[in-house]
Amino acid sequence: MNACIFNFGHCFLPDTSGEALCGNLRLDENEECDPGGAGPHTWDPCCRRNCRLRPGAQCSPMNHACCTSGEIK
Repeated sequence: MNACIFNFGHCFLPDTSGEALCGNLRLDENEECDPGGAGPHTWDPCCRRNCRLRPGAQCSPMNHACCTSGEIK
């Protein structure tokens, strides 16, 4: 456990680079949504991998608590 924290502890610090990063599950500047990393557990029916909403979607439930099926409720 100590080796893991020593080697990867930086992963738990806030990002201070100021750069937008599509795929971090956080809405950064110029992103409409953010589906997170690639993989079957992060697939978002409302958001494309380029952090843009799919046609017809107003929001992504992965990024907005009040979003249901691509609509803000």
